[in-house]
Amino acid sequence: MPSPVCRCLEAPAPPPRPAALADDLLEEILLRLTCPADLARASAACASFRRLVTDANFLRRYRSLHPSLLLGFIDSVSFGFQPAEAPHPNAIAARSIPRHAGCFSFDYLPPTRWNWNPWDACDVRDGRVLLKSNYMGIMAFHFPDLAVCDPLFRRYRLLPPIPDDLLASVHFPQQIFPLFEAFLVPSGEEDDGASFRVIGRAYRAISDEDKQVAQARHQQDGFLNCRSPASL
Repeated sequence: MPSPVCRCLEAPAPPPRPAALADDLLEEILLRLTCPADLARASAACASFRRLVTDANFLRRYRSLHPSLLLGFIDSVSFGFQPAEAPHPNAIAARSIPRHAGCFSFDYLPPTRWNWNPWDACDVRDGRVLLKSNYMGIMAFHFPDLAVCDPLFRRYRLLPPIPDDLLASVHFPQQIFPLFEAFLVPSGEEDDGASFRVIGRAYRAISDEDKQVAQARHQQDGFLNCRSPASL
């Protein structure tokens, strides 16, 4: 009687692994996540996602496709916040802002160099508020104290004052008692979400015409420069 034939059964080959998504294709998918919270969750999912999401070029593209929402307005005098109301499309998101939690009181700011002068809001842009405190003396002009605040997170950054020697380099005339105004510069394509720039302008009114005296520029990491009108 012939012996039975033993067949050796081989395990089937594992299925091929799916091809990894190319970075450019994965980037296009992530750019279509409209909610920043979903983008943060994707970043936490794996290292390759996080590497793409934290790239400065990706963040610039994402912000250009999904600009910040207009949620309301800040009263420059009372610091009150007026949220967007229906039928504005952002009314639902605006209602989530804690209006009564002290976000817009700016009571967390330190005293100014002149303790008797309050902080005044002078510009709002990209979720930040620019505040200034003017020197009210009559003997000489001083550039005001400036602060940039993120009211929702109660964070702030004081901008350094312009050194006297730098003012002297542009022949700043102390005796003319000029006016001063400051602005937050709109974010550019090369700016990341955490950066900001501020321009201040000292000027005086002469025969109903504004004559610029000096211009100061600040950025997030400190003072940039001060220039006279002739060099602009």
